[in-house]
This record gives sequence, C-alpha cells and structure tokens, in this order.
Amino acid sequence: MTNDTNRRVAAALTAAGIAEEVNNRRGTITENALTVLQRRYLGKDPDGNVIEDAPGMFRRVAVNLSQADLLYGADEAQRQETEDAFYDAISSLDLLPNSPTLMNAGRELQQLSACFVLPVPDTLEGIFDAVKYTAIIHKSGGGTGFAFSRLRPEGAKVGSTGGVASGPVSFIRAFDTGTDVVKQGGTRRGANMGILDVTHPDILKFIQVKDKGDQLLNFNISVAASDEFMLKALAREEYDLLDPRDGTVTGSLNAGEVFDQLVASAWTTGDPGLVFMDAINRQNPNPQLGRIESTNPCFAGHTVIKTTEGDRTAHQLTGRRFTALINGEEWESAPEGFFLTGTRHTITIQTVEGWTLTVTPNHQVRVRTQDGDAWQEAASLLPDDLVVMHSHTPATDGGQTRDAYRQLATITAEPITKTRTTRTEHCPAAQIAQVRRNDPEEVYDVQIPGINAVDANGFYAAQCGEQPLAPYESCNLASINLGRMTTITPEGTTLDRQRLSRTIALAVHILDNVIDMNSYPLPQVDETTKLTRRIGLGVMGLADLLVQMGLRYDSQEALDFTRELMALIQQEAHAHSHQLALARGPFPAWEESSYGPDLAPEPLQMRNSAPTTVAPTGTISIIAGASSGIEPFFALAFERNVMDNTRLVESNPYLEAIARHEGFYSEELMAQVARTGSIDHPGVPGWVKDLFRTAPEISPEWHVRMQAAVQEHVDNAVSKTINFPRQATQDDIRTAYTLAFNLNCKGITVYRDGSHEDQVLSAGTTPAKNGHSQAPPTASNGHALLTPRERPRNMVGVTERLRTGHGNMYITVNHDEEGVPFEVFGNLGKAGGCDSAQLEAITRLTTLCLRSGIDPDEIIAQLSGITCCPSPDDGVFIKSSPDALALALHRATHKGENPPSHAIQPALLAAAPVAAAAPAPRPTGPACPDCNSIIMISEGCQTCTSPSCGWSKCI
Repeated sequence: MTNDTNRRVAAALTAAGIAEEVNNRRGTITENALTVLQRRYLGKDPDGNVIEDAPGMFRRVAVNLSQADLLYGADEAQRQETEDAFYDAISSLDLLPNSPTLMNAGRELQQLSACFVLPVPDTLEGIFDAVKYTAIIHKSGGGTGFAFSRLRPEGAKVGSTGGVASGPVSFIRAFDTGTDVVKQGGTRRGANMGILDVTHPDILKFIQVKDKGDQLLNFNISVAASDEFMLKALAREEYDLLDPRDGTVTGSLNAGEVFDQLVASAWTTGDPGLVFMDAINRQNPNPQLGRIESTNPCFAGHTVIKTTEGDRTAHQLTGRRFTALINGEEWESAPEGFFLTGTRHTITIQTVEGWTLTVTPNHQVRVRTQDGDAWQEAASLLPDDLVVMHSHTPATDGGQTRDAYRQLATITAEPITKTRTTRTEHCPAAQIAQVRRNDPEEVYDVQIPGINAVDANGFYAAQCGEQPLAPYESCNLASINLGRMTTITPEGTTLDRQRLSRTIALAVHILDNVIDMNSYPLPQVDETTKLTRRIGLGVMGLADLLVQMGLRYDSQEALDFTRELMALIQQEAHAHSHQLALARGPFPAWEESSYGPDLAPEPLQMRNSAPTTVAPTGTISIIAGASSGIEPFFALAFERNVMDNTRLVESNPYLEAIARHEGFYSEELMAQVARTGSIDHPGVPGWVKDLFRTAPEISPEWHVRMQAAVQEHVDNAVSKTINFPRQATQDDIRTAYTLAFNLNCKGITVYRDGSHEDQVLSAGTTPAKNGHSQAPPTASNGHALLTPRERPRNMVGVTERLRTGHGNMYITVNHDEEGVPFEVFGNLGKAGGCDSAQLEAITRLTTLCLRSGIDPDEIIAQLSGITCCPSPDDGVFIKSSPDALALALHRATHKGENPPSHAIQPALLAAAPVAAAAPAPRPTGPACPDCNSIIMISEGCQTCTSPSCGWSKCI
C-alpha cells in the first residue's frame, strides 16, 4: 500500500536510519528501555546490583522456553535450533512475551503467566480460599480476574448461622485489601478485574462502589450484560433481578435507569466498564465446558457419581480428589473434588426407564439428535427427548472403549417406547418421561480435567464451571511488534507478509512451550491451563505501523487496513497452531470444542484454544520501542528531568524523522509539543497533523470503531480504552457504550480526561464541646500556646487554577471579615494519590497557621522555592505543589501581584507555546507513584507516560 503520505514518510525514515534498522531486524535497546529493564527485569545479586544485560535476558528466556521441545521428541541439536530462533525473534524486538516470562523464565520463580481467573464460590471458606489463592498468584507476579455473581446478595439469610450475608461488594473489599499487602513478584502491586452480572440484586451498589474514588483502588470493575438487558436498556423497559443461588426473581429494575447509573459512574471515574456476555459466548471455543456466565450449573448433593471406589454421592466426594469412571475409563478430579456452591432451585429429569437426575436448570446434559449427540440445558428438555447414558463395559480393547462409545453415540438410536421399563447400565440412550421443578436445595460443583463430564446417576452430564477464562485458567501472552513487520524503501513502505508469518509461527511455538515450562502457583491452574492450552498472541505498535503506511488513525482507510491485518494474523495463528497439533497432538478438550468433530462442520486439529487476543502491553512496549497495543499515540514528546532540574525533550522518533526531513524541526517546537502533547502548532504541515493525531484528539466514536474492527478477527477479547476529553458529557459515554454493543465488541472501557478533578476536598474543625471560649492552653513549661480561631459558617474566597508538574491544581483561599486569608483548600484531582494526600496535609497545616494568627508572608516564605517537577504557567514558573500554594497565597494577600521569585526566565518564555484559536487537548491524568509523571489510561490499564519509568498497574 503506497500513497503520497506513505512515500514521504518512507523517505524520512530512510534518511533517519530507521528503515535500515527495521529492514535488517536490528533490535536497538534505547536508553529508556534499558532504564526500565534495569529497574524491573534484569537479574540482580543479593545486594541489588544488576548482573544481567538485555541480550543475556533474551538468551535466558530463549534457553528456558526451548527446553519444552525435548518433551516432544526433539534432540539437543534441534533444541538449540529452537533456542536460536526464539532468541533472534525476541532480541530483534519483533516479538516479546509478557512481563512475567521475561522476568522469571530460567529463574527460581519460573512463573510465566500474566493473569489468572479464580472462581469465587458462595461459601465463606470458598471466598477466603480465593483470597489466599489471589495472594499466592500476586506474589508470583500474576494478575487475577473474578466473577462475583455467585455470591448471595446483601441481607440474604445464611442458613448455617441464622445471620445475613454482607453481599459481594463487601467481599470484594477483602480481595482489594489482600492485594494492598502483597507485592507482585517483588516488582509491582497486583491488579484485579471484578465482574458482577447485571441481574444480581446488588448491581446498583456494585456500579457505584468506586464513585468516591476511595475504594477498590486495586480493581477494575465491569458489569456483565446480556443482549436482552442492552435491548431493554435502549427501550427503557423493566428487567428481572435474580437470586444467584436458585435463579428466583427477587425484584426488578428499569434497565434504562440502571444503564444511566452505569454511564454516570463511568463518566465520574472510568469504572465500571461493560462486558457483553452474549458476544463472548458466541466465540466461546469450549462450549462443552459450559456457557461463559456468572453462575455455575450444579448437581444436587445426593447425586450418585461412578468412581473407582464404587458409587459415591457428591456429598461424599466433597473436599477431596477422586477418580471418576466415565465410559469405562478412569479420570482424575481436580484436587478439591466436589465443593458446595450454595442453595438453589433444581429440576429433576426422569426417564421412561426409571433413571432420574437432579440438577440446576442451566446444567448441560448430553442428548441424542438426528444429527448426532449434543449438549443441551436440562431445563429445555421435553418428553420423548433422548438423553445419552454411560457405558461402563470393561476396557478390554486397549483403552479404545471411549472411542468406540463415541462412535456408537453418533448413531441415532431406535425409538424407545414408553412401555420400555428395563434398567440396564449399558443402555446408550434413554427417553425423557418428565422434567419437574423442585424446591431449593444445596448444590455442588466439580471439575474433571480432560473429559469435563461425569457419570451422574448414569446420565452423561457436563461438569460444572464458569469460564471468562475457565476457573483456574491462565493467560500466557506475547505481542508482535507491528511497527517492525514492514519493508521500508525510499519509494514507500509495504507490509512484509513473510516476516509476519514467520514471527507468528515462532510466537505460537513460544507460547505453547510456555504452557509446559510454567511453574503454576496452584495445581488447579496447572490442570486447567493444560486442558485447553489457551494462548494469547497479540499485537503492539499499531500506531507505529499506521504512520509508516501513511494512514490517519481515525479514518476508514485505517479501519479497513487494520481489519485485513488482524484477519491475516488470526488465519496464520490458527494455521501454525494446527501444525503444532499435528506434531504434538491437539489440546485435551479439543474433540468437544468448537474446532472438534462434535461441533465443527469441518474439524481442524488445534494445539491451542483461542490463539489470538489483544492484551495490554504496558512496559513491554517501552522495551520494544513501540506504541501501546492498538492504541493511538498518547503524546508525541516528553520532557524529562535530569540532574539540576535540567529538562530534556524526547520526541516520537517517527515525528522527529519527518520533521527533520521536511524542514520544520526545531527544539522550540519539540518543547511545545512536550508541553501540549500535540503538534497542532503553526509551521507543522496539515498532513503531518493528520498523521500524528493523539488519543485525546481522536473522537470516541473512532476509538470504538477501531476496537470493533480489531475484534472481528480476534479469538479472545481486545484490550483498549476509549478516551474522552474532559468536557465530554454522559450522553457521549452512553453513545460509546451503545455503539460498542451494536458493533459486537466483547466489552468496553472508557476514561474521561481528568475524571477526578471535580472532587472537592474539605477540612473541618471541631468546636469546643461546651461552646464557650476557653483559656489559652499552656505548654508544660508554662508558655502560652496559640489557639486557632473558630470558623464562621459563611466565608468569601477565590479559587485559582495553577498548572504544576503534577497536573492542574485548584487552590481556594477564603478570607475573614477583614480581608485577611483565613483558610486554604487544595485539589489535585487525584483522589487517593500520594500527591493529593500531601497537598491536603500542607493546606491543613497552612490553614491552622492562618487561623492561629501567623503572618501569611511568613508562611509564603517557608513554602516558596521548594522544587519538584517545575513547570511554566501563564508567565510564571511553578516549582512544585507547595510552591504553587505559596503563589496562590501571595496573590490572595497582595491583591493579585506575582512575587518576583516566580517570574519566568526569558529563555523559557521563548519556548512557551504560541496561542492558538482552538488549542489541542493537553494530556492530563493522575501521577505515577514512581516518578510523578502523568499516567495514561490505555488498554484498560494505567501506564506511566515517562519513557524511562515503565510503571504499569496491569501487566
């Protein structure tokens, strides 16, 4: 693909030497990337000294992951060949596995997965087991996701104690607190995702839990919504709330009003997001493991399970591993065996032959149809339907009984009449006589990895288990650097399809090896991950690639190009997973998956379930020198503090190359770009402005459309943040949510710039208990102590906005009846952050001094000149947050005058941005806890914008 812009960009990149590096697959580790590696990735001795370099890290990872080839018949020479191929791909920065793999492969920890899904059953023991497992996973370096929809609502009765339940929101706080005290793998705090179904009775409390900005700071939260709910929300109709224990209706809400509240909370804080469960299930590769939803199908406790010990009830198999007999073969259960999930309504299936089975209505049983056997929800069974029964004929044919039974089960059985009453255990099918509804009773879950079914009272019944991933499933990720999948010549840039195909093949190989080389934090995770062998091959550097191709991010041409690119990546990933399956065998759950003979019209052996995804790339994009995921550029230049508060500008390499080649480069321009985050400045050609539009400049509609274009050809979900300007309305967010639903996105996460800046901090005082004036207190030495004056009910003041190196600060100074400053309040718009806490402490102490009669000029003298992240602001130079407070107090005391100490230097004035009629939006956000730079909200996560920091909260 070439156009005039493509050719001009290619000529610039050739002149700058970038083309040579890309074409020759040289992976240059930048100074910023090296800083990140030294801080977070490279090996260190016990004293904290770095003892590894970047090539050493890449070789360590390649050596470790190549060992898995030996498990599949490779000799040492072949393993060495794999090692070299892995090393070349990673060291050239064409491909990087996720952070835990880079950090831990070949080291003692050896935990290589990015994230895990944990079930949260509706028992106190189960909940706090999940909290324990969360701590173990965070310690190992992984993140966690939870569906809390199984937990009974607040106020529900607890049968064992006669008390009442506190509800899912209260228990989520336990997970959040646990995350606070566990440092992830010694490098960063854990991150969590919590989901609650929109039908849960506590849904409104869940939606609003983060509105004040002081709760669940370690959680992103999302609401799980069905197509039915979304349609009712758009029509503003009522929908039912359901008790998660038994599915009974507990009440109703107006779906439109619930949607309004969700939109309002997302507008305020960015949470909750939306997860569209039906869209996820339409692409569920393993429907045999159960529908991806928020409540599990379950068995009654008296259900008889066929085991090697003999017939045992679910009650008897609770809390321990057992060996199930299924069609004459032995299958190990998960370590916990059956586990209680609560009390729910059940139904009983009764056959003509006398067999019965009691399960929850959504439980899957195997049925006989004219087209073969299939899974069907128990509640949908009708009289005369045929259900598949187990065969336990002794395996005398070399272990082929199951295959023979599978073949038998695909043949339509002869009609079974209602006069037939013979009970025989070898019956291949039985006829439904009736299905009746029961009162609530205790129900149980189980997992049988590898077969995902049990002999339950003779019925062929699916095991239980929900799976956003499946419970205890892990995600093992790697990302292809799209900006390096090109060939660049002075005549233009083209996509290098051969290089892309080779890189995808290596990525699938690497990720499959990760599954075998991983040291899983829990045995359940080990078993479940190997059952589906799910991998997550993603991308980063889309914005880089679009610039190389000369395509504006928010354009139809970019959408069409990206859609075709992702289709190619998905096709190649599936093809290479198929090739691995031919060599190593398909994943154990393959036969009944969407790829297997039970469901696929044309079965395709696959080594891995759902191979492609787009996950957050966080710090690995810094290491690769790539833009994040599929996001547009957040900013195009950064100012970096070095010694003696010298500020150096680091600009986007593509922008700098084009600016130099086209003749409009200057250090002053780059300084302006660093301060504004945009190139919407005089002297920049229009086509360059189009090409380098940043996230705040792109309308939310185009953000959603890009996510939808990518999602069309991705097996798993797509991680992206829909960025809104600060002035965006709730209607704007409602439109984005609705568009994401209409375009078949699997979910949506939004962030409005400066969401928290409208929160007002306040400080109160406590009057004397008796309301009378008291004698001045004295110290132990007899000296009188100052006593602050009481605050009048009403005061007059002025609020001033100041731009600091920590973001916009709002300082309010209130005056007494004589016009003397009496109190100050400050707001940095980052509720809960360290900067806000320190600002509140300073303003409280300043207020205490003012109310105690201290001369304001004395306070100003103490605060002025304190330096941290200095920044120019409208003709003055603000050195820090305390310095900003001193400036505001000086102006309030001296009728708006600026102190001489804050006068900006001429050199800085020369570099100040030129006023424009419509200035471009400037990136703002909370401050990084490591370096105080702005944090960008992208890919559904928080990432520091400083190119040399690398702080990230989600990967």
